Amino acid sequence: MPNPRSKGKNGEYEVRDLLNNFFRKHMKGGQRIERMPMSGAIKGMKGDLKDLPEFLRKYLFEIKRVENLALPMAIKQAYREAGVYYPAETGKKVPLVVHRRSTSKDGGKESWPLQFWHVTMPLSHLLSLILELHELSLTSEAGRANKEKK
Repeated sequence: MPNPRSKGKNGEYEVRDLLNNFFRKHMKGGQRIERMPMSGAIKGMKGDLKDLPEFLRKYLFEIKRVENLALPMAIKQAYREAGVYYPAETGKKVPLVVHRRSTSKDGGKESWPLQFWHVTMPLSHLLSLILELHELSLTSEAGRANKEKK
């Protein structure tokens, strides 16, 4: 039976690989996201990933691959490592808890969503991202409309 630390470490490698594959075209000169040695236990090095491209540096990734996640504790850890100590604090990293179940013991229909990676983040940040995407969509549509008029 694999120990919990190796499951967690493997989860960090999984997320690292997912991000590297997804953002490959947007990273400069062979840049690669790496797993933080000792899961961020080194002084001054927080989160579970390092060598993030510029556009991801505002996020702190706390990765959990466990059978039963204690989500409140994981959220507190992510906030603490991001250096956020009260909700209105700005200029800090956005704490993200990236999590999935390590195995699917019950194997029933209800458990299938638990095999996928999920992200828990501050709702205010999610709403900002949705608004930003909406505004980009409107700008793109306006640009296409202007182009068609010509």
